[in-house]
Amino acid sequence: MCQKSYLAGMEHDKWIPISKRPPKEDGRYFVTRKFAATDTRIVDIVHYAKYLGKVDRFDFYDKNGEPGWYEYDSEYGHCLVTDVIAWTELLPVYKENEEAKNNM
Repeated sequence: MCQKSYLAGMEHDKWIPISKRPPKEDGRYFVTRKFAATDTRIVDIVHYAKYLGKVDRFDFYDKNGEPGWYEYDSEYGHCLVTDVIAWTELLPVYKENEEAKNNM
């Protein structure tokens, strides 16, 4: 529920299909994931790296020099995410202005 309300203000026309281009910088991004078995699509936050081998040389030992999407699991470590179909920047963090602080 929190994720849905957080995304309510997003401009959905800023989604970039991964077939067009990957992100220019390493970091966390909103992504649309499509699960092939059920054709279900969800919005998630995952990491992108230009060089997966630099993220973790053990988990991505065979991906040195390759870009990709990944997430971290406390039980399994870094996991490759292969079902991303589109991505967009994270929303900026909300910052209260002085007026909002005074009204609290």
